[in-house]
Amino acid sequence: QLADANARPGGMGQATPALSLPAVAQTEETAWRRGMDMIDALAYVDVMGDDDKARVEQLIQEEMAGSGKRASDYMSELPPLPPSRFAADSALSRALEGAAAGESLSAMDTARYRLDPPPSSSSSSAWRQALDNAHAQLEHQRVRITNLELLLQYGPSAWRMANDGLATTLALTQASIREVEAETLELNRRRKLEQLSAAQDLDRSRQEAEVLRLKCVDIERACRELERQKGGEGRE
Repeated sequence: QLADANARPGGMGQATPALSLPAVAQTEETAWRRGMDMIDALAYVDVMGDDDKARVEQLIQEEMAGSGKRASDYMSELPPLPPSRFAADSALSRALEGAAAGESLSAMDTARYRLDPPPSSSSSSAWRQALDNAHAQLEHQRVRITNLELLLQYGPSAWRMANDGLATTLALTQASIREVEAETLELNRRRKLEQLSAAQDLDRSRQEAEVLRLKCVDIERACRELERQKGGEGRE
């Protein structure tokens, strides 16, 4: 399209490169955008002064004030939130609902992490409960020691594998970034070429319009001169 546009000679009545955005960018399925013309600005050609910028901002504010679009129209385009992964009757789900309602969370019970002896006057059931708590904590310590031994044995290899996975993910992400940057650069290059070509067509059209205007002025002046001469001959 750019080659065809740049190869066409200028002249009145000849087509210029289309500057409208692709249809995929217009999202015709969106109700509040349907029927709107999205025209690309000549950002690489137009030179705007401070007065022009202020005028543009004023026009934007006027259009926004008279627009029927609402904030909910923009929000409706966002995809729905993913469903919660917590069961509706789970303790975490109930805690989240309570936090959303402004309820304070109950303090964590730390009794199982302490070795509090029962009072001397307590019954045998209290001593049994304290003994069970001590057994549970000893078992917990044994599991912690086992986990530390496994970490010392297999941790370095697992860490290296995790780092290799992160390095692979980083390389893929950087490659995607470079691809997007290249596509962006190519898009901006095409836009600049289209706009420069359109600017040349606009300049030619302005020059031809000015030439035609001057011709019209000359024709009008000649007609008035003929009318004046004709009127003078009639009086004679």
